Amino acid sequence: MGSQRKDAIRPDARQTLTQSPAPRPRAAPAAKKSMGTVNITIHGKRLAIRTDHDPKFVQQLSGHVSEKLRELQNMAPSAPFEKLMLLASLTLAEELFEAREQLVGLRHDLAERTEAMLAIIEDETARLGE
Repeated sequence: MGSQRKDAIRPDARQTLTQSPAPRPRAAPAAKKSMGTVNITIHGKRLAIRTDHDPKFVQQLSGHVSEKLRELQNMAPSAPFEKLMLLASLTLAEELFEAREQLVGLRHDLAERTEAMLAIIEDETARLGE
């Protein structure tokens, strides 16, 4: 397999690569979880949340928000809580959007590499069949 076409992509594959990858179908949810209450504390403020998520997961989320608030408060110690919450929301939204962009890029890269490997396999199969 000493093929020189390491970066080969089938010509017909380019059409599918310019589109965003289709979202992966989600697995059917298991039996509906019952709603429970999870008590969290964010920036010293206690809050009871009704959710069907795992309480540990909700605690992790609130811990992440609290960490962002601490970081922002260190940068702007006199900022009011409402402003810190807005800035934290924007920061978390920015992280989410960047992660989504990175995921799209990784999916695109994976599709290109897969097409290149398929082209190499097809070429080698055809060569061996001659």
